Amino acid sequence: MTSRFFVRYPREMQDFVQAVTQRGVCLVNSFRATLGSQKSILSFLTNPLNHRYFTDEEVKVIKDHVPWSRKFDETVTLSKEGEEVSIKAYMIHHREELVIKPSSGAGGYGVMVGKTTDPLEWNDVIEENIGSPGWIVQEYVPIPEVKLPVIKKNRVVIERKYLNFSPYVFGGEYAGVLGRVSDHSVINVSAGGGMIPVFPLKEGLPDLRPHAQLRTDRELTLEAGDDEEDSLVEMLERSTEG
Repeated sequence: MTSRFFVRYPREMQDFVQAVTQRGVCLVNSFRATLGSQKSILSFLTNPLNHRYFTDEEVKVIKDHVPWSRKFDETVTLSKEGEEVSIKAYMIHHREELVIKPSSGAGGYGVMVGKTTDPLEWNDVIEENIGSPGWIVQEYVPIPEVKLPVIKKNRVVIERKYLNFSPYVFGGEYAGVLGRVSDHSVINVSAGGGMIPVFPLKEGLPDLRPHAQLRTDRELTLEAGDDEEDSLVEMLERSTEG
């Protein structure tokens, strides 16, 4: 459920809202969580003008982990290079370095990755939505890729997939992670992606994957040779026989 339900169907949602306020049902994320679901909040976090509201440690975390983001209504702003720019001109001229999307979108709806989007289509979306606080532009972050076994036509084959991890945090404590994979750079289950199991390893255990390599440039790849892939396929096929 997203905030769009309350905007589109206010009368239909009245009973639900009443049940929540009267503690008749348990709502895991309160209505206040809607603020965190708005991607436009990332614009506030990454704008240096707002860093006075955070501690030095928090600012470091923001710089290290939150991609540069701006709303479409921030007509003049600081670019990811720290220069004052026109947001419209910057988005047009730096298309391959950026991603644009609705601030409150879900399911991969409206997400456009600049490097895989036709320039004319990219420019049209910018022209239609420039000045709107409901759209944001973000720095493109390379998407990790991994080779995974996939069943096709009753056979196990190895395919390269885009990979995404989404951690869950409750009460400030890590509570698990959602793993998703897709053939496309916009990774979402409702847009054709899939979920994968994620198992935590005990700290200190050796990495027993001979072909695994975690790169420092945020790209995770599993580089396996043909012989290794064939062996993995044979092992998986034997495990499913009978």
